[in-house]
Amino acid sequence: MQDVIETLPNRPLTAERVFGLMAPPRLVGHASPTFANDEGIITFQCEHEGKIKAAAFIDSEWTQVGPVCDDLDEIIHEDDVCAQYVDDLATVVAEKRGDDFYIPQPSNQAAAPIGYQFKICVRHRPLTPEDYRLLEADSPQGHAQFEDAMPLWRNPDGRIVGVSVIEQPYDPSESPVMVFAFFNPTLDTWRIVDTVASDPTNEVMNHIHAETRVKLEEHYDSVEMIAGPDKEAF
Repeated sequence: MQDVIETLPNRPLTAERVFGLMAPPRLVGHASPTFANDEGIITFQCEHEGKIKAAAFIDSEWTQVGPVCDDLDEIIHEDDVCAQYVDDLATVVAEKRGDDFYIPQPSNQAAAPIGYQFKICVRHRPLTPEDYRLLEADSPQGHAQFEDAMPLWRNPDGRIVGVSVIEQPYDPSESPVMVFAFFNPTLDTWRIVDTVASDPTNEVMNHIHAETRVKLEEHYDSVEMIAGPDKEAF
């Protein structure tokens, strides 16, 4: 977490600066403002090395504070677990700097980069067919944030570990963007490979598809293509 903190200015942050931690070189998998005051964001939480951690602006500097959550899927998808984490974090921050803060409005997510919605909607595990349906726009279980999705790779257990999704920006005037991602079993979380316009050329699609396989082969003895350059569905 120190590598993240060292990139921060010694002042409260804007929502854009917090979400910017998700940009390349992607020091965190995702980041979210947690508490703010009149000066800006004074606490945020992020996925760092497969764990949810938090940092707060205390005594004129950023420092890691509060509990660390090892189960990323649980804290994102179980409301009571997330609420307890935030409550525990609030207690720690209040002890260290007083209780002059509030939870920012969800509207600040408009500043989040493409890939953020994928990170907070996908199940953080290799996907079963039921898990995958959360990414399909035409599925009853699907999230409205996604226009389309495609499974790309499966692991030896038959679970989906590589996908592409077309994510809708918060701003409806902006064009959708395609996100390529793979499941990192070392960190127990999904990682973004790259993002491109939603209508890329075949050359670009094939290149990022190959990049996704390279990432997977760093972690799996073998992977099987579900859709790709030599598959009819691609």
